[in-house]
Amino acid sequence: MQIRDERPEDAATISELTAAAFANAPHSSGTEARIVEALRRAGALTLSLVATSDDGSIVGHIAFSAVQIDGTAGRWYGLGPVSVSPELQREGIGDLQGSISEVVIETLKKIHGIHELPSGEKAYWDTGIENVEIKQNAYKKQQQAPVAKRAPKEAYLDLIDFEKIIKQPSNWTAFEPIFNVPMPGEKGKKYYLTWLERLNEIRRVSAHKSPYRQYSEEDLDFVSFIKAQLFDRFTAAGFEL
Repeated sequence: MQIRDERPEDAATISELTAAAFANAPHSSGTEARIVEALRRAGALTLSLVATSDDGSIVGHIAFSAVQIDGTAGRWYGLGPVSVSPELQREGIGDLQGSISEVVIETLKKIHGIHELPSGEKAYWDTGIENVEIKQNAYKKQQQAPVAKRAPKEAYLDLIDFEKIIKQPSNWTAFEPIFNVPMPGEKGKKYYLTWLERLNEIRRVSAHKSPYRQYSEEDLDFVSFIKAQLFDRFTAAGFEL
């Protein structure tokens, strides 16, 4: 996959891609393609990039345009619309992390319950996660978020936190058939969770991309392998993600 600036001849394809990408999105206004077209006509597309597949076809588009804050122009730019070909949606590491988080939290609720403890916390949070540092870090991140946008504390757990939560003795029996995934060549272990560390490293690449830090073919093959392994196990465990 390559990223490049849009070209004049890309305009129609970008409009078709944008319309298709948002066709089934519940939050879509149905005007996303027209927004990009209007920004282009007005010369207001500060940056317009396309992602192309190996055969050169456009499979993604991202637009940046200047915005005003309180009526004042500055060095501020709005991001969007962001469009991905429908057949390639939900293929990213962020989606995989979200699915892992959902399975972990929902499983903790089944194991420990959602009733409130004397501490004021829910049982799945207080007893399902015994590691105090993990809970403190999640709470700290939650409090640093704007009040209007704060999510539940579990939304601030990191991938690397899940390894400790999964291995917790009171949790392991429930998590073992879902997350104990041996990598090729791994044998004779109780815990096959090294894939979480590898996935976290790859996630850090996506979060801090630069020309010097890019996904390798090996990284992409690994993510595909883990997704196939996990989603089969999620389905077998009754999760519909």
